[in-house]
Amino acid sequence: MGRLIHRLNVEPGSNRRPIVVARATRGCDELRPGGLARPRLVALCALVTLIGCANAAEPAGDCREGADFIANAARSRDNGMPRDAFMGRLEDDLVVIRAFPPAMRWFAKNVADERFLLQAAAQVFDAPLSPARHHAAFLAACLARAAT
Repeated sequence: MGRLIHRLNVEPGSNRRPIVVARATRGCDELRPGGLARPRLVALCALVTLIGCANAAEPAGDCREGADFIANAARSRDNGMPRDAFMGRLEDDLVVIRAFPPAMRWFAKNVADERFLLQAAAQVFDAPLSPARHHAAFLAACLARAAT
């Protein structure tokens, strides 16, 4: 009967990662427990884990990008942009963003996200700090919000 053979190929002195080679010999081992079904199950589990990690990292990435946006709002303020002009543009942008499905939106995926971003942008003009301090404050608040 055939067996599934796993072999590790590593070239001596190579900086490459080891390669796992699988070869099935004659037979119906793929139908038996531990045959080809096991590697497929392992691959499926790895894929599900990677998807879960990507989804868990998404809020952190959104928070970093939102913090960058808030720091840039502070830079705009420092360069003379009036509060009303900035807030008006942000509100107009949020209206446009709502035209996209939530999964395709940047940061403001729902009304609560919009409110959070608007409040942070208003804070930039109402209680001026350096761009770095606004960035840090937004990032901390956003990550705490995402953790709940």
